[in-house]
Amino acid sequence: MSDTIRFSHIYPDISAEAGVSEILQALLTVIRIWSAFINNPEKIKEHHRLRIAVKETRYTIELNMRILPEPAAKLTEELKKLQDMLGALHDLDILQQRLQDAIKSCEKNRRLKQLEAQRSQILQKIKSLESLKQTAGEQRQRLYEQCVALWQNEQTQTLLQSFRDAIEVLGK
Repeated sequence: MSDTIRFSHIYPDISAEAGVSEILQALLTVIRIWSAFINNPEKIKEHHRLRIAVKETRYTIELNMRILPEPAAKLTEELKKLQDMLGALHDLDILQQRLQDAIKSCEKNRRLKQLEAQRSQILQKIKSLESLKQTAGEQRQRLYEQCVALWQNEQTQTLLQSFRDAIEVLGK
């Protein structure tokens, strides 16, 4: 899936409101597409794409706040929360991957080392890394559940829909 958004109706002679409306409608469509993966905790790359789409949408709203309808300010607060949670999820995903890489490296070194003292030190490192990885995984799961709850929250969905409706009217 391409991250490129094509704007077919933006012309130099349209109003700023119509242009912003077109851009935000496209960005909200991108959020809708990536949010389809939010209920699957294994879709790490898709969650990261959703965070990027949320960030771009939030920044676009903030830059155009003076011409946007009322729900814009409230929506940016919700988008900021979601963006922060998705960012923290991504950080934990990266941490878990790096810990897994470190564990594999220690496992390889353990097989290569002949001295028993070194083997026991490496085993201790592996246990520590595995414990850290498990803690990060548990933290990610809790954060993931909070993120899904925020996205599925009726208030968030109502706010998104009222904003969609308002920017559609703005563009006319």
